[in-house]
Amino acid sequence: MEKYNRSQEGKRHGVQDAISLSDCVFIVVGAEHYNTLGVVRTLGERGVAPYLLAYPSDKKLASSSRYVRETRTIDSVDDVMGALEKIRSETQGMIPCFVITSDDKTTSYLDLHYDELVGRFFFFNAGQQGRLTHFMSKKSIGELAVECGFDVLEEWVSTDGGIPEGLGYPVIAKALFPTRDNWKNDAQICHTREELESALTNAASSEMLIQRYLCKENELCIEGFSVNQGKDCFLAISTTYNYRLEKSYSPYMTVSTEVDESICRRISEILKLIGYEGIFEVEFLLGKDGELYFGEINFRNSTWSYASTYAGMPLPVLWARSCLAEKIAPSPKKDLSKEKFLAVVEPDDYYFRVKAGKMSLVQWIGELRKVQCYYYWNGRDVMPVVAYISWKARNKLRAVKRRFGGREA
Repeated sequence: MEKYNRSQEGKRHGVQDAISLSDCVFIVVGAEHYNTLGVVRTLGERGVAPYLLAYPSDKKLASSSRYVRETRTIDSVDDVMGALEKIRSETQGMIPCFVITSDDKTTSYLDLHYDELVGRFFFFNAGQQGRLTHFMSKKSIGELAVECGFDVLEEWVSTDGGIPEGLGYPVIAKALFPTRDNWKNDAQICHTREELESALTNAASSEMLIQRYLCKENELCIEGFSVNQGKDCFLAISTTYNYRLEKSYSPYMTVSTEVDESICRRISEILKLIGYEGIFEVEFLLGKDGELYFGEINFRNSTWSYASTYAGMPLPVLWARSCLAEKIAPSPKKDLSKEKFLAVVEPDDYYFRVKAGKMSLVQWIGELRKVQCYYYWNGRDVMPVVAYISWKARNKLRAVKRRFGGREA
């Protein structure tokens, strides 16, 4: 198949900068998750109807959006290449085609097929086959972060279940690569050697990172994108959390369009050294001592990306325009009326605060009224919420049937 060529496409449209995103093909790949839904809504609200390649799920969250042009179910990540090729051939091939991924496994898969995709699709990459997957290793990206001036918590790699001598506790054990199946379940806080041995023995991942555990004060997440082999970088928003969860991030957050200049400079240097082109999220831990510790970079569209859309900086759209221009263009304009605001993942926040008995339903609804950005509810796109409620109801009904031995409830 003929490779996509910018200059050819520019001649076809008159000038390169005149290419409209409505003339392009957008393919969103991901799970039926609010992360994927956020990408679909971001594009749809700007007049672009994307194809959705969705992994199997009876929770039809992203695929229920009114903005999806067409949903195609893919059984596994190995089906992604064939699905991309089919859409490209159906849409004339020479049209610019953007692929936006919202999970690490798919991003790594495309990276490992870089040589087949480059010049024919715009996708998240580091300019060389396998290079992005290399920096998905928490050890590799941590070493680069230190080189660029960030502090990283002391860490060790275990490939055979071995435990370093003289280790201080507590520590956290987690998968070295975020591309393994069930890698989130491998994360365990261990207060003793016995707990660590158990965590390593029962982990699905063969390669584990052991890291000094920090009793965090908060976390900091920064969303942005880069183009031109990482030489041009735009950081849109920073996020901190309004209550702390020990093992995960909080679903209730404060979002700001201000990002510390020195942090921006160091993040830009990391991306330049990697040669990264794409949307990303950088995660930090904030210690009780006031210190900032680098955590990781997610080389994909991440969960809080839609908050950037709410703030007037739709990352998937800005990234696509910048890819065509080969620079950050046009200059993204922050909505100054939304310089700082609250955002919430409604179902998760309900679980952690109402179901956990930390507040009443009435109090929680009062809290929701203060929020400006919701990751599920959207008055212009209500069917994903309807689909989610239906999915929850079906699960409840199945649970009741199982409880009564399969009898009708």
